[in-house]
Formats: sequence, structure tokens, C-alpha cells
Amino acid sequence: MIIKFKPILFVALFTSAGLSAQTVGDLNHFSMTSSYNHDSTSCSTSMMVDHNILIMNSFIGDSIKAIDFSGQVLFALENTSGVTPWNLMIPMPDFWTESDIVISGGMLNTMVPSMINKFISGPDTVYIAPHFFSQLITDACSYGTVTGQVFIDNNTNCTYNAGDSAIFSLWMYPQINFINTPYIPYYSGNTDISGNYTINIQESWMVDYVVSVPSIYQFIFPNSLCTPLSYSFSSLPQTGVDFVLECADIDTYVSGNTGGNVHAALPFNFYPAVANIGCDQVSGTLKLVLDPNVTYNSLGSSNPADYIIGDTLYWDYVNLNNIAGGAYWNSLVGGIELMPNVSVVTGDVLCFEIITAVPGNDIEPLNNTTTICVPVVAAYDPNIKEVTPAGTGVEGFIPASTPKLKYTIHFQNTGTASAINVKVIDTLEANLLPASFHILSSSHNMIPEWLSPNVVRFNFNNINLPDSTSNEPDSHGFLEFEIDMAQGLPEGTEIKNQADIYFDFNPAVTTDNALNTIAFTTGVDENKNSALTIYPNPTNGLVYVKSSELIDKVEVIDLNGKVISTSISKTIDLSDLPKGIYFIKVYTQSSIKTEKLVKQ
Repeated sequence: MIIKFKPILFVALFTSAGLSAQTVGDLNHFSMTSSYNHDSTSCSTSMMVDHNILIMNSFIGDSIKAIDFSGQVLFALENTSGVTPWNLMIPMPDFWTESDIVISGGMLNTMVPSMINKFISGPDTVYIAPHFFSQLITDACSYGTVTGQVFIDNNTNCTYNAGDSAIFSLWMYPQINFINTPYIPYYSGNTDISGNYTINIQESWMVDYVVSVPSIYQFIFPNSLCTPLSYSFSSLPQTGVDFVLECADIDTYVSGNTGGNVHAALPFNFYPAVANIGCDQVSGTLKLVLDPNVTYNSLGSSNPADYIIGDTLYWDYVNLNNIAGGAYWNSLVGGIELMPNVSVVTGDVLCFEIITAVPGNDIEPLNNTTTICVPVVAAYDPNIKEVTPAGTGVEGFIPASTPKLKYTIHFQNTGTASAINVKVIDTLEANLLPASFHILSSSHNMIPEWLSPNVVRFNFNNINLPDSTSNEPDSHGFLEFEIDMAQGLPEGTEIKNQADIYFDFNPAVTTDNALNTIAFTTGVDENKNSALTIYPNPTNGLVYVKSSELIDKVEVIDLNGKVISTSISKTIDLSDLPKGIYFIKVYTQSSIKTEKLVKQ
């Protein structure tokens, strides 16, 4: 048998509507004709292409197929009448929509892609090229620009000049109110190497708009006196919409937390961390001094120490600064598994010291060392919010002069499968100042965003948090932040704060309120002239109270606010009390002072 194939002729098509044809054997693709519809409400034009096809020498049962770019058959047609030549007008399977933002001089010039890769009829194949569309749009919507610069003002003169640091490759996103929402409301490019940016905003239906530093950067850089964090406008164009950011040279700090509460006979995770919220890079070593009543398991650790000397774990870090993506996610976070020794029981307290070397130009050297003490508890709520200072008693009494509050949100996946995403939403109480919000650390990679001026969401995307049954130590997570409290609050003011925790698509788990109360003058003394020393702290038994004034009485108070003992002695014996955290309240002739004490 001799089989003869029709000759194949390949003709490239890159044409406007109704122009040259391409022919392959009996398959003729004469043209692509266009139709369009402009919608001035959505500020866009929808286009459709029809394919004019003629098959010579056709017959009953002859067919044509449209094939997409993955090789799938989009549709097939059959010649049921036997007409020859067989003429067909085949539309493109979908519309192509283009925004008015690309219109120049009233002309829309664009390439219209096709879902169809090729037509096949028997042995003949014709490939379909994109279609060039050109059309005058008489009622196109107009767009206007917003331009500005984003940079770090290292010399604090509010002007970009030598020595300042431009923020490169930063997307600027406006928030716009429209009468009608356009197909593409705006287009924004990255800031260039000099920090310059341009935003194109659809102007025809615009009411007003806000341009601001992207939310994630508001967690990194403090507010500058040179420019606001956001601008509000109702007209276009706008120029000189600059964002002048401030940044310290070097400010390293350390922090640490457990993945959740600790209890006897079960392993737990601990996360020491160091970060630099300054702009200059810093390198060094993070040290963690272990409590003598725990054992370190490097094999079960997510980020074990680089090396160990005695009871101290060491991690080396290099080039930390916040220009590289944010202090808290550009930090070094160790992740270790610890096991309480068999002697540890409920009521004990485990203490860890975290240290990093102090660079010579660190603006706040005091935050380079901290001691974290955690109680060993029995039953507990794994999803909680804690505040430091905890204050005195169940009301959490604190002085009105307390400058900052540190909040820690703990969460645990107690479900039956891994949680792919975890989101934590925190609504800040009215007496907390959002402009001072600063993230300290988190157990996993996390992206924060402001949902409103006092609501922040922490997105733990793709955290894949194990469930507590399959992996109890790794089923925990946490985040820490600090924030300034409004000053001059009246006595008795309560500061409550709670969080909503979402595991994938499950309903929110709402924490209890972390409570502080502004103390009455008879509760916690704010007189700094009256010297008081309580030592040693932590203690194994005896505690000595030293005061510059005559002591009337001394009270020992537990975490529930219960007065355990009262005496007039300057020597307090806690030997018979369980290990834990207590408060020593000292009454003198002119003041009342309260100090937290750890009993080991």
C-alpha cells in the first residue's frame, strides 16, 4: 500500500484582523477577525477573535479539531452534510480583557493570545499565532501618577543625600476608594536603586486614596518626624510623596521563650534569639546558659547549637540588620529540645540566661542579656496570652509609669492532623500605642500585617505545625511583641488584651485576657527615692530585705494574689514554700513596694 500525504506549507501569521491567510494542504486559515466592547465602568476592553477556516475537498465525516497548548482537544466539528469546500467561522473559546491603563493617545494596541494552539484536519495542521489588536477607544478612562522616594535618613536632615540608604525593590500599594471598581485600579512598580517609585491610579472613578509605607515595613522602622507613615489625597497627579525612615546604627537584643508551658517528665522546646533592629550589620555569638535541671537533646532540636562548652550553648551569627528584611525575621533563632530531669516536679521554676556580646556602638546594651524563668505546671491551657510585667495579684497591678508591656501568645495544635497555616489576630487595647509596636521574636517564620490602625494579624503561612498526638514538643508555637502603654493613666485603669488563633479553616481559639491594672498609690509605690533591695533572687530559702526606711511589715504573696505570710522581720524564710514565683510586698512609713521573687 502506498500512502501519499498532502504537502504541508507553513506560513507564519502575525497580522491584524482580516489580513493574509495560511494554507496547509486542504486546510485554509484565511484570517482572524476581531470584535471588541469597551466598558467605561470597569475601564477595560474585552476582545474576541473569530477564525475564518475553509477546508477544500471536504466530505461527509470530515472533521476539524482545535488543540490547546497542553495537547488537549478543545472542541471537534464534523462535516455532516458533505458540503465542499467546508467553510467555518470559529470563535476563540474565551475573551481577552485589557485595562485602559495601557491606552496611549486613545489607541489600544495589544496582543490577543489564543487558547487554540493549532487546528487539525486529517493530516493537515495549522498553528495559530497571537493576534495583534489595534482599536481607537474614545471613552477610555484616565490614569494619573503618584511619585516619591523611600529612604533611610541616616543623617536625620529629612533630605536624601550622601550617606542615606535608599530602599530598593519595594512595592508601594495604595488604598483607593472608587465610585466604580475598575478592572485594574492601579499599577505600581518597585522602588529603583535610588528608592524612587511611580504608581499609576485610575482617576475617572476615584474618590480619594491613601499611600503608605507597606504594612510589613511599619513593623521595622520607627515613625519619622520628617514624613508621615501615610498620605491622603483626592487628586492626581501627586509628586514628592516621600517616606523618610529612621533607623539606629546598631541595636541588638536577645529574647527567649518556650514553645508552650512546661511540665514535668515531658520534653519541651526552647527558642533563644538575637536580632539587630539597627541598619548597620553586626556579627557575634548568641549564648544560652541552661538551667542545671534540664538535659539538652541536639537530635530533637530544630536549630541545635553550633557548639557547647559546659552548661552553655553557642550559636554564631553574621550580618544581622533590619534593611535585609526586618529585624525579627532577619534574626538568629535557636530551636532546642530540653528534657526536665527526674527531680523536677510541678511548681519548680527553670531559669535560662541568654547573652550576646555588646557592640561598642550598640544604642541599648542593656537588652543584650536577659534571664527567662518558666514555671513547671500541671494541667494548662496551651493557647494563652501572657504579659510582662505580670503585675501583682490577679489584677496584675503595675505602676502608671510602666513604659512598656511585653506580650507573648502561645498556641498549640491539639487537633488530629498538621495545621498548614496558623493566623493570630490581636486587637490592641485603646491604652496601648500602635506606633510603638515592636515584634521581638517568633517560633516560626511569620509575616505580620496591619488590618486596621489597632488590629494586627500574624500569618504563619505553610507552618505545617504537627498535631500534639504525633509530635507534642513541635506542636507548639509562639510570638512575642512589646508595646508602649499610654502614660498618665488614672488609677484603676484596666489594660486587657487577648488574641484569636486560627488553625487553617477552624473557628478561632480565643485566649483569656492578659490583664494589667494601674495600681493605686497604696498598692505599688512609684517613689524611686526610697531604696529597696530584696536578695538573693532567685533564692533557695532565706530572703533578706534592705530598705532605706523603717519597715512596718513584709508580706509574701503567691501568683493568685493570696497573702501567704506577714512579718516585721527583714529576714524571710521561704524554705517551706514550693518552688515558683512569689511577690514580696514591703510596707514602710511612706511607701509600699512590691518585688517579684523566684523560689528555686
